[in-house]
Amino acid sequence: MPYVSYHRMTREDSDLIYGYLMNTRPVARPNHKPELPFPFNLRVLMFGWKTLFLSGDPLPVGSQGHSPAWLRGQYLGNVMGHCAECHTPRGLFGQMQKDQWLQGGTLSLFTAPDITAKGLAARGWTSGGMAQFLQAGFSAHGSAFDEMHEVIANSTRHFTGEDIAALSTFLLGDTPPTAQALPAPAADTSPALDGGRRHYMALCASCHGSEGLGRSLTMPPLAGNSTVRQADARNLVLAILVGLPKHPGGSERPTPLPGMPGFMGDLDDAQVAELASFMRATMGGLPADVTASQVAQLRGAATKAGHGPAP
Repeated sequence: MPYVSYHRMTREDSDLIYGYLMNTRPVARPNHKPELPFPFNLRVLMFGWKTLFLSGDPLPVGSQGHSPAWLRGQYLGNVMGHCAECHTPRGLFGQMQKDQWLQGGTLSLFTAPDITAKGLAARGWTSGGMAQFLQAGFSAHGSAFDEMHEVIANSTRHFTGEDIAALSTFLLGDTPPTAQALPAPAADTSPALDGGRRHYMALCASCHGSEGLGRSLTMPPLAGNSTVRQADARNLVLAILVGLPKHPGGSERPTPLPGMPGFMGDLDDAQVAELASFMRATMGGLPADVTASQVAQLRGAATKAGHGPAP
């Protein structure tokens, strides 16, 4: 329950949510016994946590602005949308690290990336691209996956056009920093990239294209893709290992996505490192520095999360 964000909600909005819940048809189901182990099942401990970490001070921001659109976006992003609950690192006791607000955090398998204005611009994001992403789950910067897809499917795609624009303004600021152009990619003829190139052509090119350009509104581009351009290769490696689920689209979902198979059982750690390094170097303008040991750690995390045993 993200009340660190929600407790700044206006009374009008909390009353509207309460009214909606009270008019939702109840489900005939017995109460579920709490499963938290001792001592975390002692509710009284929350008084101590709130004393330390729950503050009435304004929440930090990741951009600069004062316009009505930015202020509206601040309320949508920091409060109603509680973006920081996933996109901010947490401390030892589960508190959000406010000095690293929106700089990225890992709560489950995938990492919620840095969405400060500076971090977004470093990966090529623009206000227009962000607005399209929040509305449709798909843009030239890539497509929403994992928990972010659910955020768009169940929340932001229902926003009004004004609120989509406001949230985009808040994330990038009244005066967005210049989106950084894709750094000069490494020549894919480099002998050091031979192994990754072979894996890419065998496993990826049939959908994403030999140059990683993707297909409009159906297959996300990899060249310049925000995930490929992340300094931390975690999400890229995990996508290769476990794949991404199919989303059919329609009234309950944003733009349909065909899904992607995982290659955990087809590639060993060194081969996944070669593939990820090839993509980073030739499509993300980053160093080809993914190692087999890094992949092995992420394979273990994926296996522990139920994505199948290592081959």
